[in-house]
Amino acid sequence: MPRAMNNRGEKKINYWLQAIGICLMFSLAVSAQEQTFDYRLEETPAVSWNALPFVDARAVAGISLLASPALSAAFNPALIPAGPLQLTATLKQVTHEAFQYWGVNQGVIAASGAQRDADFGISAAAGTWGGKRFRLAAGYSLSAVLRFPDFEQRWNYEYDQYYSTSGTFSGKEDVFFAAAAWQPASFLTLGARLAYRSGQRRISLVDFDSSYYNIGGQWVLREIAVGHSENHRTSLWAPALGFSLRLSPAWTFAAAFDYPLEGKAHRTVVQSFDNPADRVDISIDQESRDSFSEPATLLVGTAYRFRLGGVSRADKFLRLAAETRATFWSDYRYEFFGQTQPRDLRNTVEAAVGMEYGAFTARRDFFVRFGFRRDPQPLRAAGATLSAWCGGIGGRWHRWSGDFGLALYSGSVRGYAQRHLLAVFTLGYAWKGEQS
Repeated sequence: MPRAMNNRGEKKINYWLQAIGICLMFSLAVSAQEQTFDYRLEETPAVSWNALPFVDARAVAGISLLASPALSAAFNPALIPAGPLQLTATLKQVTHEAFQYWGVNQGVIAASGAQRDADFGISAAAGTWGGKRFRLAAGYSLSAVLRFPDFEQRWNYEYDQYYSTSGTFSGKEDVFFAAAAWQPASFLTLGARLAYRSGQRRISLVDFDSSYYNIGGQWVLREIAVGHSENHRTSLWAPALGFSLRLSPAWTFAAAFDYPLEGKAHRTVVQSFDNPADRVDISIDQESRDSFSEPATLLVGTAYRFRLGGVSRADKFLRLAAETRATFWSDYRYEFFGQTQPRDLRNTVEAAVGMEYGAFTARRDFFVRFGFRRDPQPLRAAGATLSAWCGGIGGRWHRWSGDFGLALYSGSVRGYAQRHLLAVFTLGYAWKGEQS
């Protein structure tokens, strides 16, 4: 008789646990869809919502017009240099505090202690070739989508029972681009670029409960896990047009307009409920193909070069530069399982100033750069603005060139301090001829 009662009790508890599992999965699914109002799955940078100009070390100085020749097409296609075939590769090291996370306070982790992580690897590779009037460039860059630190929280209660929640986020975005520039006159250069962005975001959340349940008069330990995972694959094409105007031998003005086309997203969401002791394992898979629109950007910059004369056969110069970049976040549209999610985003205007001191000869160059960038973030509720102090040093020895740059980003979002350190190293080789 007690055995039968235990069997009936176990069946009841099984039905009860299955019901709880379905309710928890439904609750988690609703919660995840609500959190998309505060969370962008298309682009989740750890440092800035605006794309950072850090595919090249010289750009770390904060000014696109100071970017090294091999990767200048990534910012303004009209700035592809004339000269020999050049190949470059860039390594980056980013140490950052999490600026975006799973829908908590629109991008700020609400937890004690800084959530720091680092990312290291190749950030760009490119090649350029320049003739008298036509110039070409092609390359690859990795955007500022970084891996966030894994998080886990645990709450203990009586009889060694506990509840925990954990999660991981990882993502990347590969950018392949080709660009061409044409110089119809000595003072004017026109350029065009076509980029293809292919990205992936992965999210995994697990709620785990280890508790004792009264089954048939006996207290039995049950370990229940409720999971939520997402995989998002995105792709889009982004054409850009630009020009560079030489107002005088020392003064240059340049502009570029980047207009991403409508992107495509393939989403997979899996919700699960697992109770091994009672052989309850429920999983619901969802799949959707959505579209999204990224914001257009307008870059305008100018640079003036002062010649300081030459000593010991070395010419010296000082170049001052300034630029602004407007990002039209009001055009951004995010679709999640067929529904367009409302976003409260503001258009942003970045401002940057920089200087470069250089000494060069026929075979050797030496450069030192400093800059400052003001980077307002588009989240209207957060009202955040990041600031960056930048610097770099570089040179050329015969056919080889190298560059090292640092940028320190800082800011505050709802009382949470943000500090991000970016280090970039670029190495280049001119295949034929001499770099001018």
